[in-house]
Amino acid sequence: MGAFLDRWRRKRPQSALTWHPVRESAEQQQRFGRWQAAKIYLNWTGPWYKAYHYCRAGLPPAWPVKLLTGGIGTPPHGVALLYDERIGPVNFEHLFALLRERVLALGYRVAHADRHASPHRQHTSDTIEKYLLHPLPTPGPDGGPGACNQRFGQVTVDLLRRDDSPVMVRLLAMPLPGAIFTKAPTFDELLKLVLGCDA
Repeated sequence: MGAFLDRWRRKRPQSALTWHPVRESAEQQQRFGRWQAAKIYLNWTGPWYKAYHYCRAGLPPAWPVKLLTGGIGTPPHGVALLYDERIGPVNFEHLFALLRERVLALGYRVAHADRHASPHRQHTSDTIEKYLLHPLPTPGPDGGPGACNQRFGQVTVDLLRRDDSPVMVRLLAMPLPGAIFTKAPTFDELLKLVLGCDA
């Protein structure tokens, strides 16, 4: 089995195995800052938030979303906002940055920021830009059992591109296990703070 894996790794393109750090240029940061200051995001945050709740209720949403769950009957722990031509690629990428910034504002830090490209047969490549966000260590409200406030747990925000065209933005929250942590609020509560605050 080990020999097979070694051969498989040698045959796969190196780009399919490597994650590279994400580094935003000053120009990218300035463009996002102008976009955010002009509140252009108001065109999409509220509608996508409503679409999420329509989807949860089994109704057809006006904007394309997909609930991410652990299985049938389990509450969502994430959402995928699927790209729609009405927003355009630049605004969609800024929306991705907005989600990241809003989670950071809830008491998080960037643990990892990586980009990964993998080639495909049908198209040139898929690229995932991923931010892994950890809660800043702070005491819980009562200082007793569950004394470490985990907020919403570990949060991931990522953007999938196919052939340099955006496909989806995902936002996921995974509560941290263990008695030392406070109980994490639901994903719905996180989404309300990140997307629904503009609805």
